[in-house]
Amino acid sequence: MAGRRKSHEPRAPLGVAVPPQQMEANSVLFSKNEWKRIQDSLTKPADESETLQEERLRLHEASKQAQAGWQNTIAGQRQRKLEARRLREEKEEERKKQLDLEEEQFQAQKRKEAIQRAKDLQYKQTDRVKGFQAAMLHSDVLREREQQHKVHEKKQAILKEQDRLYFQ
Repeated sequence: MAGRRKSHEPRAPLGVAVPPQQMEANSVLFSKNEWKRIQDSLTKPADESETLQEERLRLHEASKQAQAGWQNTIAGQRQRKLEARRLREEKEEERKKQLDLEEEQFQAQKRKEAIQRAKDLQYKQTDRVKGFQAAMLHSDVLREREQQHKVHEKKQAILKEQDRLYFQ
């Protein structure tokens, strides 16, 4: 083997003096800086990957927030269409509620009129009202007869006057 010599003897890192009786045969001695570097190299990728993943997630959320206001993207167009559809459905629902309210008022008015008509018919079916209506009809007939009689008398007077003038 060329180059380096292999030794089975543990060597102390540079700058650290360890007495040979304290070292075991298969042990390795690291300096504080060397140990920290090794530990950092072992733990750093896990910490770094978590940090990178958190950073990616944060950037992704920030990107989504920025895209939310964009109108010229497919997602923006879809969002606009959904919003327009929701507004149309709300207007249609409001219109239907208004129609239902108007229909309810109309039906209530019809019910009131039907009830009033039924009450009137029931009232008119009583004997007192029937007698009163018969008396009213009789008085109307008599008055009409009187008027017809007056018209007949006037007509007769006019005919007599015409005859008198004609035969003179």
